[in-house]
Amino acid sequence: MLAGPMSPVSPLTTSMPAAGQVLLWIYTNPARRVHDSAFYKWHEAERMPALLDIPESLFLSCTRWIAADRKTPTYLSLYDLALRSTVHDPEYIALNEKHALETRQAEFVESRVYEPVDVLCPSPTWTTDSITTDEYAPSRYITVVEADLAMFAESEFCRWYDEEHILLLSRVPGWVRSRRFVLQEVLGVEATDPDQELSGGETEMDSDGGSEGEQERRPEWTQGMRILPDRPPKFLAIHEWTSLDVFETKQYRHATTTPWRTEVLKADRVLRYHIRAFRAS
Repeated sequence: MLAGPMSPVSPLTTSMPAAGQVLLWIYTNPARRVHDSAFYKWHEAERMPALLDIPESLFLSCTRWIAADRKTPTYLSLYDLALRSTVHDPEYIALNEKHALETRQAEFVESRVYEPVDVLCPSPTWTTDSITTDEYAPSRYITVVEADLAMFAESEFCRWYDEEHILLLSRVPGWVRSRRFVLQEVLGVEATDPDQELSGGETEMDSDGGSEGEQERRPEWTQGMRILPDRPPKFLAIHEWTSLDVFETKQYRHATTTPWRTEVLKADRVLRYHIRAFRAS
């Protein structure tokens, strides 16, 4: 029997509308012949400033992350966009053409577009005098959770995330914020090295830290629907942290072992469930 939602959210919880901030997600692996530092320098000195300088403020912000879990792809860039159509804007397309030579030096590039989900966004309950409910502590790490579920289980999964999971995570010392998204578009996947083997994310069913085996690179069949391994999962959650030590806390263990979570993530409901960990680069 499903565990019900928690009692009404605390006064620290306020409604945070999606506000139209679409997410552009870009995975990158520099080619083996290109030193990571050179690719990073180009991205920081030329690519990112050019994107943020596109007229009409279509690119609102950018954060860049490097794998903390020794898996590939190694680099993750997250851009907050004013509009979903930004990725089809002539200015952006022209900039991509200008930077084509540099991006070809990456052995793997994958670009995706996500739209945000309206959720109640709690403030950290471990707030101190120096961190108000309107000011987040620096996010030094993120965990990203990607999930595909059977259609009959999707609504319950979303309800659990919004009504219990994020609220419990907000009580973990070191939590900064959580955001949820739904995949809208895959702009492209480019692999210049055909021999490259991406280790990908982990399939995790016991805790949000993830410790099970790697996701197999093969099609899956469920309820007559073929899930292509190259198509990213539908649901995305990004959790921001001040430290990865949070995974050792009792609050985190509680957030990832509730009866409701166990029911929602049963094997017959979850088609894919991947977790990656990154640090600020």
